Amino acid sequence: MWARGDYTQVGERLLPMGAVLLDACERAVGGLTATRLVDAACGVGNVALQAAARGATVTGVDLTPELLALAADRADRAGHQIDWVTGDLADPATADRATSRGPADVVASCAGHAFVPDTAACTAAIAQMLRSGGLFAYTAWERWPDDPFGRPLAPYVSVCSPDLMPFAWADEQVAGARLTPFFDDVRVEHRRHDWEFASARGAADWVMHVSPLHVAVMEGLTPAERAALRGRFVDAFTEHVDGDGAVRWSTPYVLVTARRR
Repeated sequence: MWARGDYTQVGERLLPMGAVLLDACERAVGGLTATRLVDAACGVGNVALQAAARGATVTGVDLTPELLALAADRADRAGHQIDWVTGDLADPATADRATSRGPADVVASCAGHAFVPDTAACTAAIAQMLRSGGLFAYTAWERWPDDPFGRPLAPYVSVCSPDLMPFAWADEQVAGARLTPFFDDVRVEHRRHDWEFASARGAADWVMHVSPLHVAVMEGLTPAERAALRGRFVDAFTEHVDGDGAVRWSTPYVLVTARRR
């Protein structure tokens, strides 16, 4: 799914969230210089590249080869030496390859690991990557009951459901239950991510043609359904238009840190 649309554009908009995540990692471990860090479900490498720029020794892991190719190209152009591993984050063999040079001090995931279907296996694999006392840090979206990204999709997918896989990782009780078998000192901080588009129609075009999750939904619709859905997106974004015609709103997410037992 994640090779659909243009995840490079999505990644650009998530750069601030990646910076928030790495700031938390730095505070928790006293800086990233000479730290072994795994960017789990790394996508186009946002966290991996930022971590390398902060002095970490980095490995990026993702299931989608097309995104890893984009990440590797970005790293080459930036002059960063990063190892890239293609594999399922829920597979112990992927965890072994990601830490072939030694266990990680930090595993970080920016709105990524939360989309892995097998949550128990994913948590175990992340724990497998970390040394004792190592840090697992992630961000995950909270549910989208009124968010313009999600509300228009409700007739086609239960994107607003709090039980939907990625959103469940933002629930403090769920996250605690999933992490407790391997981790201590679980801390949850509620944050918001800001979005801005030049116009409501431009925002609607972005979700229809750029966002992989939304593009995947579009592929299952008839032309008439797609046209109707675009209209609902325009209406939803129009509710957030400011005086200058731009669309601005923020989406809630959580920043979670935990220590490997």
